[in-house]
Amino acid sequence: MAIKYTKRNVMYAGNANCSLNMTLNGSILYVVDEIKDLGVIVDSELSVDTHIGKAVARAVTRANRIHKCFVSRDVATKDAVIV
Repeated sequence: MAIKYTKRNVMYAGNANCSLNMTLNGSILYVVDEIKDLGVIVDSELSVDTHIGKAVARAVTRANRIHKCFVSRDVATKDAVIV
């Protein structure tokens, strides 16, 4: 299986501010602050806060869509259900 060099990046973990230019087979590897590996987003501090925030945002959006399916805007229907 061939490696796609355009999709390879480097992330330095921790407080080290490394300024090395790394290459792989002559292609420059770009330094990134966060990386997605096996579906989990991890930042350079090895925190998953970004991943959790995005997961919560998706869950809230889906819950609102489901809720919208059950909410009626018809006033007569609302009054009949409440009484």
